[in-house]
Amino acid sequence: MKHVSGSALGLLALGLLASQGLGDLQVVNENHGKLFGNNDCVNQPLTSEGAYNPEYTLPDDYNYCDPAMPDPETYRPMDGATLKFVQVIVRHGDRAPLKLLKGLHEEWKCSPPNEVRYHRGVGEFDFVKNTTGAPLQDGIEFNHLIYSTDDSPYQNATGTCELEQLTDRGMAQHRELGKRLYQIYTKEELDLLPKILPKGESNSLGSDGKTSPYGLNPDQPIFVRSTTYWRTRLSAQMLIEGMYPQEHREPEAQVNLITYPLSVETLVAQHVNCPRFKQMLKVVTNEQPWLDHLNENRELMDNINEAIGKTGDADFEKSFYYTTDAVMARYCHNKALPCNENNKCVEESDVKKVMTLGTWEYVFARRDSRNHKDYITLGLGWFIRELAKRWDDKLSSHQPSDSKDDVRFEVYSGHDETVTFFAAMLQQDNMMWPPYASQFVLEFWEKNNEYFVRILFNGDVVSSPVCDFNACPLNDFKEIMNQYIPKDLNACNIN
Repeated sequence: MKHVSGSALGLLALGLLASQGLGDLQVVNENHGKLFGNNDCVNQPLTSEGAYNPEYTLPDDYNYCDPAMPDPETYRPMDGATLKFVQVIVRHGDRAPLKLLKGLHEEWKCSPPNEVRYHRGVGEFDFVKNTTGAPLQDGIEFNHLIYSTDDSPYQNATGTCELEQLTDRGMAQHRELGKRLYQIYTKEELDLLPKILPKGESNSLGSDGKTSPYGLNPDQPIFVRSTTYWRTRLSAQMLIEGMYPQEHREPEAQVNLITYPLSVETLVAQHVNCPRFKQMLKVVTNEQPWLDHLNENRELMDNINEAIGKTGDADFEKSFYYTTDAVMARYCHNKALPCNENNKCVEESDVKKVMTLGTWEYVFARRDSRNHKDYITLGLGWFIRELAKRWDDKLSSHQPSDSKDDVRFEVYSGHDETVTFFAAMLQQDNMMWPPYASQFVLEFWEKNNEYFVRILFNGDVVSSPVCDFNACPLNDFKEIMNQYIPKDLNACNIN
């Protein structure tokens, strides 16, 4: 029996965590620079006539493996304005692949930090009491140990990772992002975040689970929400750990990590619980440009699927999504590109092609298809509905004087889908399949009694035809986003 990795488990409130042996892990893949250099970028998926554009390419500096990040040295505040509030929408970091490939024996390394949760002694089933009859604040701490074994016949991959799990590299990406955000938003001239994170309080949602999570920790300026997936939770934790490592926080400082049950999640599209979203995906992928895209590139798709052992797999034949992931997950880790038992291999030249075609699909479906608006509204509109309430709550003069909501910095840890839907709503120029740990940073500034929004994507101001996101008036921004908020809670139903 081989010991693989461990994490500590308990129940409910999340404490800040120390990383396990990440050290100065290098997050840049030097090999990747060879992939997209020296090409003339054609970033429009469609021709001027609205047909499939086979000349579509990615920008010269595109790097799927590692994102660009805000630079504290070059960051500048908005002239004459006061920063009031920041929201960060971020993709998880580098992860293990979605699917294993036949015949490959690969090692993937993941070293999750300890996720410590404590039983807070609430609810009718709290039977753990101390001698005074009061609930115990701390339950037993369990050490979750992951092992591997040579006795299993299912030996297709080794190492310390589950499929889709955040890797050590992904953890390091988010720690680096957190360090940079700390250096920017704790600057005295911005007066947004403290240099030392206060202890605050730890609270639960209560038995109904519907109490607003924003003000649970009255003294805590940070709010963190994640989808319930392990890779997004750990990404959020590492980002905050990068911002506030031990030397930047008070002893016993805690940050609540908010998740929703997957059945009601809005931070990622509901492929199962929203039948109309699933229907719209079929509509988009039956538009003529999509069909022409598949027909144009069918030979390449068949050749690569043969090389990776996925011929006949429906997931790999209806789009380039899984094919791209199978290739790029290995490319980003400098692993040998897949070959089948007949030595038919994915070639270096194929990597650029599948990444480009996978990106074409992301951009076309979400931004440029005839039916993109309904598609992205159903995909992320419910989350935008929540964000819009936050914009009203935080930037309104009508906030109750007794409000406990002192949040000034919010992190929403999601997926590539989360980021691309949001990019499409902004009508972002040069939209792309977001690299691991890609991030939108929404800054809300007050100037002359008016509010403006500045939006950064991977450190650069978003370029878009719908608004100047160097300083987009808040009302204009809200009008842009409101068109993607479903007007009816029954919008997911198919009539």
